[in-house]
Amino acid sequence: MMLLASIALVGPAAAQTNTTVSLEDVPEQEDVCMSINAETRICDYSIDDTTASMVIESDTRQSVTLTDAGGMMTGGNIRRESRLLTDGKNQVEFRVTKYKNFAGLTIDTGDRLFGLPLEERQSLLSGPITASDVQASALGGASAVALAMTFLIVRRVRGTDQEPEVVA
Repeated sequence: MMLLASIALVGPAAAQTNTTVSLEDVPEQEDVCMSINAETRICDYSIDDTTASMVIESDTRQSVTLTDAGGMMTGGNIRRESRLLTDGKNQVEFRVTKYKNFAGLTIDTGDRLFGLPLEERQSLLSGPITASDVQASALGGASAVALAMTFLIVRRVRGTDQEPEVVA
């Protein structure tokens, strides 16, 4: 999930109070959600290829309209769908358009239009990591250590490591 400068802390439904806090202030056991309006919050979201998945928490039964924000960049008809949210947490999936590594959607509750930029979780290594990938990285690391140790041993045998050398 994207890190945000500030997030909404959701209290019990009976309290109906949203307080803006930093991520460090939130205890681990509490749910952290982004507030759309007083009755609607996004508690989790992700994108997998061209499908956005969200957990939207609603305090009431309501209809929201999802719009493909990335579709605006390509022009033409823009995908839009209405979804009925029930009281509690709702799992919602919506197909989005990627344009130059950008994807996003809007959520319209009737009184508020909320934009949600989406980005894929990226790791240093892409794709599934196989056993041969692990073996190759271990071999590369071991070779680097062996080369460095060989260099240090040769310097020690030649006696050139007793005093610092002046380079220049």
